Formats: sequence, C-alpha cells, structure tokens
Amino acid sequence: MMRGILVVVFFTIVGNYLFAQDVIYKQNGDEIKSKIIEITFETIKYKEFDFQDGPTKHINASEVFMIIYESGKRELITPIKGKNSTQVSEQYIVDRADEEDDNKKNEFMIGPGYGNSYGGFGCRIQWKRGRELGYGFHFGVGYFPEAPMLASAGIKLFFEKHLYFNTQFGFTGWEVYDSNKYSHFGDGSYHQILYGPSILVGGDWTCGKKAGLGFNFGLGATYNINVVNQGPLTLAFDSGLIIWF
Repeated sequence: MMRGILVVVFFTIVGNYLFAQDVIYKQNGDEIKSKIIEITFETIKYKEFDFQDGPTKHINASEVFMIIYESGKRELITPIKGKNSTQVSEQYIVDRADEEDDNKKNEFMIGPGYGNSYGGFGCRIQWKRGRELGYGFHFGVGYFPEAPMLASAGIKLFFEKHLYFNTQFGFTGWEVYDSNKYSHFGDGSYHQILYGPSILVGGDWTCGKKAGLGFNFGLGATYNINVVNQGPLTLAFDSGLIIWF
C-alpha cells in the first residue's frame, strides 16, 4: 500500500516537472528548458527552468525552430526565403498577431441573389464579426413576382469559417386564394403576402485575403404566420453572389 502511494507521488512530481516548463528548440537541434519571459521582433527572453531566480537570458529569434509551452501549445518559427533573420522574426510575430486577431475582425458583404434573406430576387447586405467563429447581421430587399417589394432581416451564427446557422424574419412570398371562397379582385383571385420566421443552415464561401468574391447558399424552413389555404411550413432557400471587404 505504502509502495503504491510512493509510486503515485513520484510520478506526480516528475509529471509536474516535465510539463511545467517551456522548451525552446533551436535550429541546430539543441533544447533549452526554460520559462519564457518575452518574445520580441529579434529576441526571445527567458530564464533557465532550473534557475528561475537567476538572470534573464536571451536568444536570437532566428536561431529558434520551435517553442513548446508548459500548456502543450506549440509555436513554429518558419524562415522565409530571401529574408534576413530580423525580417523572419518580425514576419513570424506579425503572422501570429494576425491569427490572434481573426475573431476581432469585421467583414462587410453585399451581393445579388434569390431567396428568403434577399427578399425574393434582390440584394442583401451583411456585417460579420470574426474571421473564423463569429456572428453577423443581414438585411435584404427584393421583389417576388405578383407581389410588391419584400424585405427580410436576421442574425447569423458562424460555427466554422464559412458555415452558419441563420435565423431571420421577413416577408416570405405570397398566397393565391380560391376565388370561390374568398373575396377577390378583377383577376378572379385574392393575393396575400405571407410573412414569418425562417431558419437556414448554409455557407458564405469567399476567396481573397483583404477583399474578394464568393457565393452564398443555404437551405431551411419557413413558418408562414398568416397562411390560410396551405400548410404553414414551406422551404427556405438562399443563393447568391458575394462581394466582401
């Protein structure tokens, strides 16, 4: 029993020792067990893991291949052909900052299309927060045959860079009543504009780093609130082009 307890304590201490350190892997294959203090454009400042009360040391960033932190996170420093060491380090840090800021970026989209979020045949504008995961708002105005201008507005939740879950509310089309049962106009029928909420799953696929083109496609269902002579559930559909910036 006592031997088992000692074994558990031993491995706990060893495990904490092994994984509570940052490891710097140099280009020449050497390893430095350390505690990272600061990473600048040109140098990496650290303390020796076994002597953390000692002086702060530094190493040129161009000499480093990879850093593995105590949390297990890995950061790879990749040289760029034709660049000197300072530029390599600076480019690495800039790229790293861009990745960390991905979910703080705003994107604006506009484009023509057909569907619920376009208001029929129309145009939709959209604002999105976040490059990878994020959320957005959209508004569309369009035209359905035999109906006046229609509009729709909604909220998108992006669970992947391009894929989204969309919930919206707006005009969804029209319904033609049987002239034998309902009041009618000169054409012998009564036309009513339908409205209600819609739920769609789809994607906004785009290309380009700062701005570009793409397309949108989504499928789902609409609940028509004021429908009379047909089922309240109908197909929700979106398809169109995207200009984003």
